[in-house]
Amino acid sequence: RQGYCKDFTFSSFAPEKDGRLRFESNVLEPVNLEATSTLMRSRGFPPRYHQRILQAYFADRGFDSEFDDELSGESKNSGKSSVSGVRTKWVLSPDPDIGLD
Repeated sequence: RQGYCKDFTFSSFAPEKDGRLRFESNVLEPVNLEATSTLMRSRGFPPRYHQRILQAYFADRGFDSEFDDELSGESKNSGKSSVSGVRTKWVLSPDPDIGLD
């Protein structure tokens, strides 16, 4: 049985003075890693399956979210590039329409 990824982690949340939260999520060895890295390198377009799920989760809890993806664990061994996952940098802001701020 194969899961979506080998591991999924969050960094510590860093609150800012304006009420926003910054953090990172890391997906280690997602099943679509080869396709993801090819799309990000060639077209700058990452498939964002887990990000969209988290974005909906945060919206349901009163936060607007912005995120930016990058490949993680990139190294060159014997002239070949290897990637271990996708790192996503998040910024959550209280949704002013919800009244959480």
